[in-house]
Amino acid sequence: MNNLGKALIIVNPVAQSGKGNKAGRSVYEKLKNKYKQDVEIKYTKHEGHGIDLAASSMNYDTVVIVGGDGLVHETATGLMRIQKKDRPKLALIPVGSGNDYSKSIAITAKVDKAINELMEAEVKSADIGKVNDQYFVETLSFGVDAGIALGTMDLRKKTGQKGLLLYFESGLNQIAHHFESYNFKAELDNGEVIENESYILAIQNGRSYGGGFPITPNAKLNDGILNICYTVGHMSRKKALAIFALASKGKHVNRKCIRFAQAKKLHLIIDKIVPCQIDGERYENTEFDIEAIPNAIDVYVNKESMCF
Repeated sequence: MNNLGKALIIVNPVAQSGKGNKAGRSVYEKLKNKYKQDVEIKYTKHEGHGIDLAASSMNYDTVVIVGGDGLVHETATGLMRIQKKDRPKLALIPVGSGNDYSKSIAITAKVDKAINELMEAEVKSADIGKVNDQYFVETLSFGVDAGIALGTMDLRKKTGQKGLLLYFESGLNQIAHHFESYNFKAELDNGEVIENESYILAIQNGRSYGGGFPITPNAKLNDGILNICYTVGHMSRKKALAIFALASKGKHVNRKCIRFAQAKKLHLIIDKIVPCQIDGERYENTEFDIEAIPNAIDVYVNKESMCF
């Protein structure tokens, strides 16, 4: 059984339409009483508060996140403000709608089971992505797929629902009403230059986005490499819908209109402002310096994870 040391539990109380509050209390009670861990609990009070809480956690050994990908993003951002030698380990009890990072580290979204998995998990060093002055743990994407991801977030807030069905609903809306291409130029650190008209461009640290779409199925969280997936050339809406459906199962990888690349660093220029999301959060720019930061954080990972 793991010893988390002195652990800070950071809870998003409004995650999953308020279920985060109950989940946070359950995590605290079980870690303290059943597993005899030295734990303290704090709740986020507003957007971005997780960054501040994590940035002030240098006196803890572990930060346990109770929330979704948004809180993972904030917590990782805060941890990166602490010097590496003082940076606590990261643990996750997923209580979100998409839970892409939890899928990458193979921690279940069922709270009680996730706590048990945490206590048996292995600590592994994981990379973090950086774009300009922002960090990302899982995904950075542009264009149609970013619009779908952001639309899904909006739908979740409006309906309180979760799951891939919302992602499909957002995808159909995006392709039907906001289907636009853009031109980009990417200069990779290996000297390769990619210039292309595209609809989708995803730069991944982890495997999936949108609540489980394995857009880069072979991505690893500990190889110091970012995986890039993009479409090439003009695409009809009908073809886009087909690719969208295939991508939900990771079966898009051999299609002629799909390309993959890898880089430790890249410089990206896009010819106009397009939808952009960083771990589900909106971001706007046309020029991006992007890199993988190797071994940035130590993470409690289920032994079943395919990303290490």
